[in-house]
Amino acid sequence: MVFRDAQGDEVRLPGGVIVLLDPTWTAVQVEEFFSGNNIAPARVSEMGWIGNGFVVDTEPGLAALLLANTLVGQPGVEMSSPHVETDLVGR
Repeated sequence: MVFRDAQGDEVRLPGGVIVLLDPTWTAVQVEEFFSGNNIAPARVSEMGWIGNGFVVDTEPGLAALLLANTLVGQPGVEMSSPHVETDLVGR
C-alpha cells in the first residue's frame, strides 16, 4: 500500500503512533486513557522530552494510520499521528 503526504510525496509508515495528551493529565488519567482504548502498557513508551508525549507501538502501515485516526479528536488528545518516514534524497 502506498501512502502520500499532503504534497503528494510518497511516505512510509514504519509503525508507531505519536500521541500528545493534555499536559495537565495525571499519570492515572493517562493510564485510564490508554486502557480505555485497549492499548496495553507494554506498547506505550514515554517520549521524555515532552510532557505527556508517548509513542504507541503498532504494526507498520495501515495499522498505525487506523490507530492514529481512532485516537485523534478524543477528549484530552492534543495530537495523534502515525510515525512517518519520507525519502528526501534528490530534493
